[in-house]
Amino acid sequence: MTTKIDGRTPRIRLGKGMRLFLSLAFLFLASCITVYNTEIEPIEYQEQSESPLIVESPVKAHLVDGSTVVFPNGVTIENGIVKGQGFKYDITLEHSEPVTEVDFDEVAAMESYQTPVNTGATAVASGAATIGVAATAAALAVIIFGSCPTIYSLEGVEPLLEAESFSYSIAPGFEVRDVDRLGIDPGTGDSVELEIRNEALETHYINHIELMEVVHAAAESVFPDPEGRPVIVGSLRAPQVVIDRSGRHIDGIVGAADGKAWRTDEARLQNVSTDDMEDYIDLEFEMPTTGREAALVLRLRNSLLNTVFFIHMLKGQGFRALDWMSDDPKRLGEKYQLRRWYRKRMGMRVAIWDQGRYRQVATIAETGPIAWTELAIPLPAVKGDKLQLRLSFVADNWRIDHLALATVVRHAKAKKIPVTQVTSAAGDELRQARRNLHAADAAYVITKPGEYLRLRFDVGEAPHGLKRTYFLAAEGYYIEWMRKDWLETESAPALVPNDAALQASLLTAMRLWEPQREEFRERFESTRINVR
Repeated sequence: MTTKIDGRTPRIRLGKGMRLFLSLAFLFLASCITVYNTEIEPIEYQEQSESPLIVESPVKAHLVDGSTVVFPNGVTIENGIVKGQGFKYDITLEHSEPVTEVDFDEVAAMESYQTPVNTGATAVASGAATIGVAATAAALAVIIFGSCPTIYSLEGVEPLLEAESFSYSIAPGFEVRDVDRLGIDPGTGDSVELEIRNEALETHYINHIELMEVVHAAAESVFPDPEGRPVIVGSLRAPQVVIDRSGRHIDGIVGAADGKAWRTDEARLQNVSTDDMEDYIDLEFEMPTTGREAALVLRLRNSLLNTVFFIHMLKGQGFRALDWMSDDPKRLGEKYQLRRWYRKRMGMRVAIWDQGRYRQVATIAETGPIAWTELAIPLPAVKGDKLQLRLSFVADNWRIDHLALATVVRHAKAKKIPVTQVTSAAGDELRQARRNLHAADAAYVITKPGEYLRLRFDVGEAPHGLKRTYFLAAEGYYIEWMRKDWLETESAPALVPNDAALQASLLTAMRLWEPQREEFRERFESTRINVR
């Protein structure tokens, strides 16, 4: 059992700002969740193509019989045949043979990888059979759920979903540090146990994981800001006025963290256009007479609109998407344009009313639609006894569960706690995996669809009279498995990353999303890959 990628080229360590820039450059492809939307019609594959399709980046082909073919120099697709110099590995990944072609009918999914990979390396084996081992065309047809790594706490009888990690890191070299608030309370216990799962058609490369602890007074709460820094806040107050663009007073919906989330009014969503895709929520709070520190506290997550947009873009590229997910520097300029557009359009913008106009003060990046995310947005001081805010975003791109204002705010320093023990589903201790997760370096732990790891952190005794809040910091990347029907295009046009083309593509996705949003969440949840 191997948990380290051997033989890969050294990875250039990038500064936080550059890593964020590079990761956001891929956001049009990198929505944390990917769902096969059966209402988006695939382009039929043509058996007799006029010219071959060429994928320049290294790819893996997962076949319907459970075997895997690795093509380190890319492939050519012509007349229904995938051609290239490759190696075919059996179900156990222990035996291989050279191959030069594979019939496209034998392919269940394909994935891109960007560095030389030791093809003998295996994922951390769990008790569940992975989709990579048990792949069939029928199984892939019903698995419409996808995600980045999902984190569960193990305090109760059943594991509890806590977070989803490194949402936008779809390739090596595009890693960012992701920080999520956990709801666990170990009480007087001296350890915290978590489970990290691969519940999707993806290969996860986990580089670094650590727990962060903030000790504070029992009456206080701690949330991460948009940069992942912990912020301690005092008591929370509800807004005096909270109204959406459709004129609905929604204080009864966002007044408590109860899972009954706000969403865009149906009529607003039905009437979006390329000239007006926006929705917004206006908030008004009464400010205290003393002190001007404040922070907006939110509990929210994305809807599945981003997922539908992602699929629409991905399927429209066909085989080209495998190259788009590579680290080819020739495409960096186009990806930079996509990054700018995506960040401008698909995040949530927080603006404050100041001197007769709304002034933007913060942006919340996409969080993913699986787990609820809790954030604190520190706000600049403004004059007056009223604080007016506007949250604006693409219509129906967010689900907002709770909104409140804290008027006692201070940044905190967190204690970093490394992983103490890593165990497999079978209960075997994985010492090499623990070493690989200790630091952000060139050593990774690999998990395949259907696998999971259990992590233990020794946190020590609880401080007397104080409370502990925990955050999980994780770094890594994942490689999406391109379903066969996503690839069934003869010659897809190249993506044009200008504003007009991207706006039109987003509008198409919104039209596809609108009639199915009622039922799609249930379908989405029902197709997670079972890890047990």
